[in-house]
Amino acid sequence: MTPAQVVVVGDVMVDYHLDVAPGPDEKVEVVRSSRVLGGTGANVTAVIAALGHRPQFVAAVGDDPAGRWLVEQLGAAGLDATGVITVPGYSGQSTIVHRGEHREVFVDKGVVLDVATPSLARFDDPLVFVNYAPHVVVDLVQAEHGARVIAGFEEWMAQTPGLLEVLAHTRLVVTNAAGFERLKHEASVDTMRLVVTHGADGVVIRTPGSEPVAMPASPVNAIDTTGAGDCFAGVLVTALAEGVALADAVASAIVGAAISTTAVGAQGRLPTRAEVGLAPVSGHGAER
Repeated sequence: MTPAQVVVVGDVMVDYHLDVAPGPDEKVEVVRSSRVLGGTGANVTAVIAALGHRPQFVAAVGDDPAGRWLVEQLGAAGLDATGVITVPGYSGQSTIVHRGEHREVFVDKGVVLDVATPSLARFDDPLVFVNYAPHVVVDLVQAEHGARVIAGFEEWMAQTPGLLEVLAHTRLVVTNAAGFERLKHEASVDTMRLVVTHGADGVVIRTPGSEPVAMPASPVNAIDTTGAGDCFAGVLVTALAEGVALADAVASAIVGAAISTTAVGAQGRLPTRAEVGLAPVSGHGAER
């Protein structure tokens, strides 16, 4: 089977990591800091590329120095930035504060991708992962491309007009515990194909007409969980694009997410095909 072309529609942000040590007063000392390429869309794209594919990435950055830096970083990472547009405004930034084992993430979304649905005409039956651009999910389903769409759903996206009504018409919805709780109260989850992540408590697969299937997390000595969900999504999308059955794809994604937590940063440690149990694939670039 020839793997499907993958298109990722989402966000790209500056991830600003701060390791801090509380002082004797209200001042908090920054012990270490770093700025790295981040954002769910960029992270997922990086994972898919690391697993040997050449995904097309669609996102927006602001017309500020951070936006130019992000495009440069995408190129330096070997990712296709031709689908990244520049719009007026400031680029998004996530500030990740590490206090020992405790982590806080402050997200300043910045500009959003507010463009027409990306054209799929030049791709041969692509698989489209959409996160951070819920209106694109609505557009794709209404254009009868729902079977191609894997929708990343977060709790805040429920306010998007029309989204809850179309999720059942996508190929798959990937969400976390908070997102699932919102869906349970506002949508018909029994009609959706769902993968629900619960962090250290594992993953639950929910498909219409079947009992939920719980899968345990992979044990690991985690250093930083930033981007673990993005790595999970990237491995999952890759496996599904290659025709892997859903349960097996989820199993690979669980391993990949665990591996990603063994280094600092969302892209600090990306898994290999061998590590997540994917067979060698020709025609999609050498594995990194």
